Amino acid sequence: MTDEELLAAINSAVRTNVQDAVNGVETNLKAGMSAMKEDLLEHIHGVGAQLHTQLQEVVDRMDARLDRHGGLLQWRIPRDHRMVEWTESANTTLSRYDRRLAEFERRLDQLEQNDL
Repeated sequence: MTDEELLAAINSAVRTNVQDAVNGVETNLKAGMSAMKEDLLEHIHGVGAQLHTQLQEVVDRMDARLDRHGGLLQWRIPRDHRMVEWTESANTTLSRYDRRLAEFERRLDQLEQNDL
């Protein structure tokens, strides 16, 4: 075997090994990215569920407070006027959170549909 043939054989072997290594790395990257995507989606769902639970707790407490204050307002309307303003402000804030949560859920649904 001549030097040129030997060099060609070595180059061919190196190319084959490099291509196999690149294919292996590509496969590993795809698998890793897929796993990361699943973990991220799971985390997003968990955060969304947690946020929804926390907001629901706040809304429930606000409902209880509003019921108590409704009775008090009959007795002390002028004095409790500030409380009414505060609850309206809180309701507005909660309404904004509900809209944001609905937007996040819509975006998440779109992301999930795009990934399928």
